[in-house]
Amino acid sequence: MLMPVFYFWGISMIAAGIVLTPTGKSEELKNEEPFPLLVTVTTETDTEKHSDSDDCKISMYFNDLKENKVFLDNPGQDDFRIGALDSFSGIKVPLPLEKIEKVTLQVEAGADAWRLKRISLQFFQGNRKTDVITFPGKISLSKDRKDRACKEKVVFVFSESKKGKMTLR
Repeated sequence: MLMPVFYFWGISMIAAGIVLTPTGKSEELKNEEPFPLLVTVTTETDTEKHSDSDDCKISMYFNDLKENKVFLDNPGQDDFRIGALDSFSGIKVPLPLEKIEKVTLQVEAGADAWRLKRISLQFFQGNRKTDVITFPGKISLSKDRKDRACKEKVVFVFSESKKGKMTLR
């Protein structure tokens, strides 16, 4: 559908965010679908022997919203190799940035273990983004809990200093 453009004092009314209604009254354009909040997650696998994983299925969710979990998986790639940086982009975040308090990584399946060295998150909304927020890891994750050093899940809490980096610019 073509939208008519009206000019007022040489300024496009559409560009100014104003549209004239059929009654001649002006009203502001409303963004019917705001830009979703997205996150890019980058993980670094440790370099120690046996740090990589062949079959771990890792999920991620914010706060305690398990029903909105996503799996960290790049189809066609061998994720979580020794010393590798893996990025998972375009993950939709189910709540506003200011409501995020923590992020959880959890092993959902697989008998193998994975040793996380660090995780970084960067949030995006439209053409704005936050600083990169990094959490140290050095944590082994596994669904098979025979090794007491392994955890099934790890929770990273956004401290006040981390929340300071959570401003979209």
